[in-house]
Amino acid sequence: MSRPQDTPSLAGASLEAVSIRVSKHINTRDIDAWRDQRVRLSYLRRDGRTRVTAPGEDLLPGDHVVMVGDPASIRETAPLVGEILDHNLEDDRSDLAFERIVVSNPDVVSRSVCELNVTKRFGAVITRVRRGDLDLLARDDLDLQLGDHVAVVVPTDELDDIAEWLGDSERRVAEVDGMAFGIGLVLGLLLGIVSFPLPGGQGFQLGAASGPLIVGMLLGALRRTGPLVWTLPAAANLTIRQIGLMLFLAALGLNAGPQFASLLGSPDGWRAALLAAVMVVVCCVLQAVGAKFIGLSSARAAGGIAGSSASPPFFKPPMPASPTSVLRPPTRPCSPSRSSSRSCSCRSSPPSCERRRLGLWLPPTSSSNCADTSATRPCGCPARPSSSRAPPRDAHRSTGSVPSRPRPSRSCAYAARIMELGPP
Repeated sequence: MSRPQDTPSLAGASLEAVSIRVSKHINTRDIDAWRDQRVRLSYLRRDGRTRVTAPGEDLLPGDHVVMVGDPASIRETAPLVGEILDHNLEDDRSDLAFERIVVSNPDVVSRSVCELNVTKRFGAVITRVRRGDLDLLARDDLDLQLGDHVAVVVPTDELDDIAEWLGDSERRVAEVDGMAFGIGLVLGLLLGIVSFPLPGGQGFQLGAASGPLIVGMLLGALRRTGPLVWTLPAAANLTIRQIGLMLFLAALGLNAGPQFASLLGSPDGWRAALLAAVMVVVCCVLQAVGAKFIGLSSARAAGGIAGSSASPPFFKPPMPASPTSVLRPPTRPCSPSRSSSRSCSCRSSPPSCERRRLGLWLPPTSSSNCADTSATRPCGCPARPSSSRAPPRDAHRSTGSVPSRPRPSRSCAYAARIMELGPP
């Protein structure tokens, strides 16, 4: 059983065009390489007139045609059609123009060469597509992207029309569609904060890194949705990719650097380093074996290993909010009294002291928890009154004074603290 092979890399591949004199009557559909989209036919000179070769056209003996493809396919197909000529028909620009046009019209982007149907619209044919540093053969199923330079063979009187239709604007290529970019980013962030339940009452979140990553892959596969184009121009894509990589490395170093340094300085630092090395080696070996089994090339296998080793955490456990931590009032720093050198222990204050600090009168059974002496009285706990019992309600009538009760400044926070302490 044959193993699936990886798609061959197009880096360094080139296309060439040759002129052929047809030696026999043959239909273009009878040429295997043309039917398999490995070569394209552009120019056709017959009876002293040059025009574009139509799909499925019959080639007659004595015709001159231009065949475009990779060198191996040209060497295989040219002898089956006729004889290779010394001169090139592309040099004759009397009837046909050969131009490279930049694709910048959003209406054309993410549409295949077959869908554009330039032969019917303008009597033209697209033979090659320059994308970045690659020269691609214009197959019928090849989707055009923003910034592509398409090689078009077109009648001279239709050149301006097809250039305007494709866009032919370097400025528009450099611009990023803010609407599509923003929608994709928002969808990714929304997916990242969604909590997916797991057995046992637990859950996980994709996070702010994996959510946009998954949404980006899905939208990139769609390429476009109505008027929205999800792909970026090649120049903008490379720029944003480099900036994003630098920001990712900077954020990773700032977040993990101090922890990594403290871990290496700890007694268990060598154990952590050894465990990390073992995990990386095991993962690399398993991925290399899997890549060899499915027939991936060494370059793609190395890219997969590097990507998996540097990928952000895919699962992010949600952080449940504690009700007491939300309702608890802020804790003020503990500071001893100016007139006393005693130590502070605000965190260990008993509930009764907390209640007295909040301005509540306590029953006699709870007053013993907060001593009146300055050596044992916790910080922030006011001295208890001389009488252990609460004064009667009409005590102010005999004395003529109105008792003053402390009034909390943050009623909601104090009430939440009282609820947390429970009944006395």
